Amino acid sequence: MNNPNDPSDKQESSNKQERGSQGRILPNLDTLKVFFAEQKKRDLSSPYSYITGDDAGYMLRTLRLQKGAAIIVRFFPSSFYLAKIVEITSKGPAESHGKLRDSRSRSLPKAKGSGYRVKVFFEREVKSTELSCFSIKRQTPEIRLFLAHPQPHVLSDIVRKTSELGLHFLQLVLSERSFFRKAARVNMQRYRRIAEETARNMKGMKPLLLPDPIDLYSLQQSPCFQEHIARQNRKSYLLWESESPAQHMKTLNEITRKDIESIAFFVGPEGGFSYKEKDFLVTLGFKSVSLHATVLRVETAVLFALAKLLA
Repeated sequence: MNNPNDPSDKQESSNKQERGSQGRILPNLDTLKVFFAEQKKRDLSSPYSYITGDDAGYMLRTLRLQKGAAIIVRFFPSSFYLAKIVEITSKGPAESHGKLRDSRSRSLPKAKGSGYRVKVFFEREVKSTELSCFSIKRQTPEIRLFLAHPQPHVLSDIVRKTSELGLHFLQLVLSERSFFRKAARVNMQRYRRIAEETARNMKGMKPLLLPDPIDLYSLQQSPCFQEHIARQNRKSYLLWESESPAQHMKTLNEITRKDIESIAFFVGPEGGFSYKEKDFLVTLGFKSVSLHATVLRVETAVLFALAKLLA
């Protein structure tokens, strides 16, 4: 049992929670959920803002947050505010959510997430250093994926999963066997939206950068590639299914992240690279390696290689 007169117990209690200027206990910031505001930039003339769309639906239907709950509101990319919910409304059936019942209640209307509108009041700005996810320096080296455009549904999965793993850059490349041969046919807005939505669910994470697609033989003009070769200490790998698998584990296991500024790995489309394309990439400094004794699917190869590079 804690002794109320023990100063060590009082110190421990004060370290666990932050107190406001009026003495009330504020929640631990790292335990609060992060939601994006409706507008991209905060209107400094008003202490209020709104949360709508999927974030509002997740807040109400999944987390069951109610009026008065504390949250973190984020303005993209890196402005944070401690806020509380002051009003909840829905564009669905005429029903106010100011009096939501507990999690066992089924009184919520079956409206989509986009039908909710949550009004929040800003209490104060939160510095990035106050969130533990920002106190950890972003992993080094920078990891860049050069990917010959696979099938759209495969690419969507790759963007989502590599974003979760913390990939920094994904440069789409148009090759002889890529799904699309012309950049104009690639819906980059769709993939950037996926990357941004993934970043929304990850505290402090910056979205995966997705430059416009580029032709393989114009790779040297890609800013992503130029930034990579500008690093003095860098590694470049070309995943080549026809390479002897005897060296693949040795090559990847020898990768050390110490003193390396940038790592680039190139993955081909479902049909693989032609020998001409492979030879061209080797002249650019990519080292040809094999991941496995068998031929892997594009998404498997990407996640396998990224896991090895992050290990």
